[in-house]
Amino acid sequence: MNTFKYWFIFIFSMIVAFSGNSSELAGKLTKITEAYIEHQMFRGNVLVAIDDEIIANVSSDNIEFSSRFEIGSIAKQFTAALIYLLEEKQLVDFGFPISTYVKGFSEHEIGTITINEILEHRSGLPRDFISLNERGTNRNMTSKERLRRLKDLSISPEKSKQYSNAGFAVISLIIESVTNKPFEQVLVNNIIKPLNLLNTGIITEKVKSSLVQGINRLGDDEIVFPSQLQNYAIGHGAMYSSVMDLYQWQLALISGKVVSVKSFNSMLANNHGLFRYLYNWPSNTGAKGQAFTHSGSNESFVANVSTYLDHKLIVVTLANEKPTYVNSLYNQLANAVLGFDEALPYENLLDKIATKVLSGDLDGAIKVFSQAKLAQRWDLPSALQLNRYGYLYLENKHFDSAEKLFDFLTQVYPDYKNGWDSYAEALDANDNKDKAKKIRQKYLH
Repeated sequence: MNTFKYWFIFIFSMIVAFSGNSSELAGKLTKITEAYIEHQMFRGNVLVAIDDEIIANVSSDNIEFSSRFEIGSIAKQFTAALIYLLEEKQLVDFGFPISTYVKGFSEHEIGTITINEILEHRSGLPRDFISLNERGTNRNMTSKERLRRLKDLSISPEKSKQYSNAGFAVISLIIESVTNKPFEQVLVNNIIKPLNLLNTGIITEKVKSSLVQGINRLGDDEIVFPSQLQNYAIGHGAMYSSVMDLYQWQLALISGKVVSVKSFNSMLANNHGLFRYLYNWPSNTGAKGQAFTHSGSNESFVANVSTYLDHKLIVVTLANEKPTYVNSLYNQLANAVLGFDEALPYENLLDKIATKVLSGDLDGAIKVFSQAKLAQRWDLPSALQLNRYGYLYLENKHFDSAEKLFDFLTQVYPDYKNGWDSYAEALDANDNKDKAKKIRQKYLH
């Protein structure tokens, strides 16, 4: 097991009565994060703030708190804010078809959908317009090239809710067309410069060497991923930021310093770039209210920003290693502040299970999983988590290991269709095409 050096900076303040003594709370938050670091469940930076005061900053590996991490889909918050600014200036109408603003979409099916449908992920557009295999050759994609790829997309007639990166790529083109400026320049002029976000922006050749390096941990092996251009993801990704900048961004957003309070409330009510939810902890010790959150990830980074509005609590977690337990960590940190304590992690259950799977002990892995499930352990790996872990091996061309992990996934989550699809994909990659065909016939049709 790797040993991480971790260091802690705390800024204490008087906070609301339910959270108790500030130094006591800071110590609790440190202890939680330290447990994740020690068990290789998190690597990166954490910030927790209440009432405009930073209560705890925790970092692994002596990473500065101004350090720049790739933030994946959190970029959608910035894109949504920019299109709202254009609406406030009456330069766009969310109910109008997008061909109104981007003539290149005229006479194409995609041109009939509206900005509002895209923001709500109800446009009928697919999740992506550039496949994983195509990313390497499209890193320096221009706006014209994105338009060419996007305009010929097919739209699902049902237009049911389906998360779509392609939709936010479309919004970036609308922003460029209406302002007659590159997306990056609009972002700088309207958000980055006014808020003085010195460590936030689009990943370019000039800045990519300044970013924290991403890592995939495959057992005892660490594969380092130098940052690369991601211009195919303008509008829905391709951005970097720091825990400090994202904290300032959240403060500005909720206080009406980015878009108007009316626009922010609309973003929140309709999940436009934000994902709103309600929370209700036990009434005798905890709290209730509303919050919004957004996560982002790519090949080697996972990010999350969660803002609990009723208590002005902001939790930012930026990880530069996969696999990671970012979602569990930010939830546990918020729970601790809001009066709901949980057991600290005492082992890395995902690693424990994966070690057995990869050594060929499938029965032993299923036994460990079943015992954890029976004990209702909060850290039981979900189907999605196992699927993502298998993909780390698949994407790094460890085909035998990926095949074993997906086989295990289908054993413990037999109703999870994505698991069977991933298993078939790994079999194909490992030249077991006949078995892959049989699985698709049996489980995916």
